[in-house]
Order: sequence, then C-alpha cells, then structure tokens
Amino acid sequence: MTRIEQEASAALARHQTFDVVSMDVEGVKYWVKRARKTGARSIHRVAYAVLKHPLLVPSLVQSPQQALMHESSKLVRLEQKGVNVPSVVTVNETFFILEDQGSSVLNAIRNGEVTNVPGLLEKVVEVLSALHVKGEFHGGAQIKNFTCKEGKVFALDFEEAFDKAIPLEDLQFRDLFLFLFSLAKHRVEADYAKLIGLYEARTKKGMAKRVKALAGSFGALARLAHTPLAQKVLDQDSKSAFRLLGILGTLALKEEA
Repeated sequence: MTRIEQEASAALARHQTFDVVSMDVEGVKYWVKRARKTGARSIHRVAYAVLKHPLLVPSLVQSPQQALMHESSKLVRLEQKGVNVPSVVTVNETFFILEDQGSSVLNAIRNGEVTNVPGLLEKVVEVLSALHVKGEFHGGAQIKNFTCKEGKVFALDFEEAFDKAIPLEDLQFRDLFLFLFSLAKHRVEADYAKLIGLYEARTKKGMAKRVKALAGSFGALARLAHTPLAQKVLDQDSKSAFRLLGILGTLALKEEA
C-alpha cells in the first residue's frame, strides 16, 4: 500500500460515519470516497414502473465495490473526454482518492464567497452541457455536486448507474431538471430561462420543448400545490418541485432547431 493510500485508510478510520473525507498529504489536499452501496428505494422503482416518466427513472442497485468501480472509471473516462472533473489519484477495493477541486458551488453561494452568482450558474450549465455533448449523463446533477476553484467549475459524484435500456436523452433531461430543481430546493435565485437557453445553445437537444411540455402537463398540480392544504401535506422536495414547475410554466423558452 502506498503512502497516500495509508493516509486515506487512516482518514476513513478516523471518520467511520462519513463516506467522503478530506485529507492533507505533504501540503496537498485530497478527497477520499469510501465504497458504498447505491440504488433507488423500492417506492421509487414502483413509481417508475407505474408512471414510466423519465424524471422517475430509478438508479440501479449496486454493491459497494460495483458503485466504486462505476464512479471511478466514469471519472477517468470523462476526464479523457475533456469534461471538467477531478482527477482520480488511485483506486482500490474499498475507496478511491480524488484531487481537490474546490468547494461546492452551493456552499460558495451560501457563504457569500461568490460575487457573480448568475455567472457561476452559467459555468455549471456549461459543464453539464459539455458532459451531454460528449454523450454522457451525470445522474446526480444537483448544484451541490459541482465545485468551483480558481474560476473553473467541476462536476463530481457520479455513483448513480441506470439500466442500459433507458434512453440517454431521458437521463440527460433528468439531469437538466434535477439541476433546476436543486436551485429551487435551495432557493438559489436564478434566471431559469437564460440557463435553459444556454443549455439549448450548447447542446441543440431540444430540451426546452420538453421542459415546456412538462410544465404544461403538471400546471394544474403546480397550482394546486400552493393551496394551504397541500402545503401542509407535501414534503419539502415536493413543494420545491411544484414551485419549479410553476416557474417554468411562466417562462417563454426559446426552442433551438
């Protein structure tokens, strides 16, 4: 075992309840991610089986070793394709080590470390767009899973895997919606029309049309979700999703040819 692996093992042993920990080796910061089981809950799988909606696509159940190899190999592949992701330093059966690429975009915004929030969100969309143009999907494209360092944005947390029968464009649409949803959930002020327009201009995937159709199909439910009774019954994620759908329903989105 190399010295950096020994340091990583020690860091994980000191923080046994954490799956991701940071460590410093000779003045250089790294992140260590422990192998962990992944997969959607049973109710999620049932919901998709009944509704067949792309936003409800459940991730595959993976053993800790399967999830570790899936994520680490995907990170290597994405870096080779020119996508902004942290470099994988080393991988073994129980963890992998990543180079540090700054703090999460969400924390940077919350802590007031960003002077130009709209510009930073546009950089996130540029990274997500690049990922999709390269024929990939993220799987967990929430704002918390993007980092910023020295003016650049990086994507991370690619542990989610999906059935190969799921169309790539469904997974990419899910990515885009999940990113927008995370902005609404964490109440990050954003120009949704501009962000979707930037995504369309870079990808030419016609997602604006799908966004408009989605907002239209759930418009009545989005309005119903604002009633006092619904606000008492719905959980926070549901409230955020319906709030987002209400916002998207009012946007004049430009559809790229």
